[in-house]
Amino acid sequence: MKPEQVLIPTNVARTGMLVREVFTECTRVHVPALPFCDEAGRICERVTPKNILKSSCLTEYVVEIATNCR
Repeated sequence: MKPEQVLIPTNVARTGMLVREVFTECTRVHVPALPFCDEAGRICERVTPKNILKSSCLTEYVVEIATNCR
């Protein structure tokens, strides 16, 4: 199997990006996470809508509902 058959091209998340932009990109390409690039342009981690929701003021059951609504 070739990587082109498995990999999904996406934009990357960067510092200063709006939460709306991350959610929009994940929804557009139907992926659960985006790679996160540091200031040097290196991919250093990933950002997920679930982690964004967990770090905000939402209760855990709202995060679980959002995760299961696919």
